[in-house]
Amino acid sequence: MKVPIRASKIQPRLHNHQWAHTARLSTDGFCDNPAMLNLSHDLCMGLHSGKVTLSYRALAEVGLTTRQAWDQSATNLLKCATTPEGIRFDLRDAETTTTIASSALEIRVPGAPITAWLAHPQTFTVLNRHLELRLGPAPLYLAPNSHTLIAIPAGDPQIFEFERWARSLLEVGGVEGIVDKLLVYRHGFPCPYQPAFVALAA
Repeated sequence: MKVPIRASKIQPRLHNHQWAHTARLSTDGFCDNPAMLNLSHDLCMGLHSGKVTLSYRALAEVGLTTRQAWDQSATNLLKCATTPEGIRFDLRDAETTTTIASSALEIRVPGAPITAWLAHPQTFTVLNRHLELRLGPAPLYLAPNSHTLIAIPAGDPQIFEFERWARSLLEVGGVEGIVDKLLVYRHGFPCPYQPAFVALAA
């Protein structure tokens, strides 16, 4: 049975590429390939309406291409988090969740899993700019599952501890894991963090 879809309810979700193989079919009544876009080597974006995974055919039913639905989904995220004071981000010390002493922050946002904000350049840019004001330039991100996003200052001495923590979280059953590697904002997209190594002359 087809699920009625409204464009104003479509949201993006950040997934690991493995999701495309495990999800296999949409849950919108078409039982077709889920609509998705590649974001990086490890990550992709899927489109959802509530708990319903959307297919390309479901998007066509509401007259949207994948790109149009992706852009609409970013607009929907921004609307969900907008208050009279501006866009609302809920921040707290990451130590509360990770037990790692650091100046890193855990982020939540109203209306959607926080990692959805990494699934479109418009929303990730807004989020990254806000966190740069708090943590300094080029913060690093960990997104072990859809509801957990940790922002870490560049050069934090506990970076490897955070990666170990994210890896242990991915091993917890029953929750879709996303990625246990550090990510960095690059032109609006979540890309793998690659520390710069300075070659010393012999």
